[in-house]
Amino acid sequence: MGARLQRSSSRTSCRDAWAPGIQGAAPASRAHRSGPPLDGRAIGDSTRIIEEIERLWPEPPLYPSDSEERQRALELEEYFDEACGPALRRVLFNDNLTEPKRFLGMFHGPDRAGLGVLKALSPVLAPLAKRRYEVQPERVARSREVVRAALQTVDAETGPRGYVGR
Repeated sequence: MGARLQRSSSRTSCRDAWAPGIQGAAPASRAHRSGPPLDGRAIGDSTRIIEEIERLWPEPPLYPSDSEERQRALELEEYFDEACGPALRRVLFNDNLTEPKRFLGMFHGPDRAGLGVLKALSPVLAPLAKRRYEVQPERVARSREVVRAALQTVDAETGPRGYVGR
């Protein structure tokens, strides 16, 4: 049995796919710092978020019960969290910083009220994001390679039932 991390072509976030009961619980812009509130607590680490979701909603399990398969799922989660996540953010910022509406839509959705104020601030926010995520041509090119390799990992690890794992 594979890890219950099913690949999806939809635009829902991992949080929404894994825990539909907490959709929209935290703005995406803060997810890396505080995560979605679970059982009244903000949890910032994705491994801990999944553990808490499994504790609160044990069925269906998100990780396999087999210890080797569970270890592989945890290794993949760590890889995507620590290696792929920063690279993907760098690529997304690079590809969206030139258009304020798209850039801000990454955080609040394209039709959110109050977007006008943020749009006015985008000349200040965009350079800050560019510096924070080290959006430089050579780093973006390397990050694209990391993301491509991560997607190839997903393809290689996806079992016949559409789940990551065997």
